Amino acid sequence: MNARIALPVFLLVGACSAPAAEPIAAREISQNDIDAVDAATRPAFALNEVQARDMLATLGAPWNDRPFADDTHTDSLTDGYIRTMLHRGGSTEVLTLPDAKVWRVELRTGAGERCGKAEILLAALPKVLAAAAPDATVDASTMAKLSAALKTKGGEEVDLGNAKVSVSGGCVSSMYVTAA
Repeated sequence: MNARIALPVFLLVGACSAPAAEPIAAREISQNDIDAVDAATRPAFALNEVQARDMLATLGAPWNDRPFADDTHTDSLTDGYIRTMLHRGGSTEVLTLPDAKVWRVELRTGAGERCGKAEILLAALPKVLAAAAPDATVDASTMAKLSAALKTKGGEEVDLGNAKVSVSGGCVSSMYVTAA
């Protein structure tokens, strides 16, 4: 083999045979594993899936548009189900327990390569809380903390007593409202 060809081939093969990546630590595997709680003791909102869908229709674009995809599948964590609705420019998920009570509502803005507007998540939060956790209130400093996390493309979670709100910013921004 020609020396001019052998060296690049040797370097290419050496670069491709890097050691395997370290395995992911057990605590980093899944948010669902971290949050695993027996469905019988998992907190839920006084809201069923139909009421959650009705509430989502009041939030404005993109979530009030008719979804172009609507799928329900079993939630292996709780034996309830997850209803996923894809809208132009965003998506929603409603996670329920076996008794159809909602334990989490998820909103996303942005889809694929189209970035969403994170501020519409915060505009939707009071309506979501009014339907899911009417006793939960969000003061101005908490809203500022959530807004800052969305703008910096970071993440933040706040505990409102009977609900936890988690946000994460980026091209596709998300907000999870979970019964606590």
